Amino acid sequence: CGKINKNIEKYIKKYFNKKKNNNLNKYPLYNNFIDVQKKIRFKSYKKNVEQAQIYMGFPAYNVNNDFKKYVLELISNVLAGNMSSRLFIKLRQKKGLVYTVKSNLDLYQDIGIIYIYFGTFNKSVKQAVNIVINEIKNIKKNGLTKNEITENIQYIIGNQEMDSENNENYNIDIAYDTLFNNKNISINNKKKIFNKINNQDIINVSNEIFNLNKLNICIVSNKIYNNFIEIWNIYNNFIKIWNIYNNFIEIWNIYNN
Repeated sequence: CGKINKNIEKYIKKYFNKKKNNNLNKYPLYNNFIDVQKKIRFKSYKKNVEQAQIYMGFPAYNVNNDFKKYVLELISNVLAGNMSSRLFIKLRQKKGLVYTVKSNLDLYQDIGIIYIYFGTFNKSVKQAVNIVINEIKNIKKNGLTKNEITENIQYIIGNQEMDSENNENYNIDIAYDTLFNNKNISINNKKKIFNKINNQDIINVSNEIFNLNKLNICIVSNKIYNNFIEIWNIYNNFIKIWNIYNNFIEIWNIYNN
């Protein structure tokens, strides 16, 4: 420990030479990745499995979005970031449909994704997916409670503080921030950003990200599923139109009377 090869500087210059990495710039970057996808992407694969595996993902911000990415990280943690999360309680504790459920973010230079994963009984795929979608809709409409915001910020910062005690994790975080942000963001600065988040920020970001027309869903089960998400959307749109029509008729009758 502590014995550094005397040629280390030479190796760094050799393998981390910027001129050698110029070819990375030849690949086009997305200006607004969230707007690229125009419709639902639904994949279903049949496999002889005892438990269905489901991934649900939405296009998200890139790593350079210094405020909204923290809002989305908070939302992700509330959805399925720990054993106190909404989906863990509803899918596992209340319904007994899953053993594990998790939500996470993957953010890069020009693209990002938020995804939810869970495994459930083959017969319970639609029920579990419906619970996830309803919880997403709930957050889009009502946001989070004050306790959820406070407790989940404490959880996220607490985990990052614990990770920073590990030299490997600490240096990986610094490298990641330097690579994508060209700066290192301290835990204290992250904490300040998290503490600025209010419920309106939660509602705004969730409505911007959780567009069900941009949902990506992959199901591996013992049967092939048709795109039932699209069917649900058509049905829900029909109900909305039907309700508007009924309201119009009610107003018309009141006016005529």
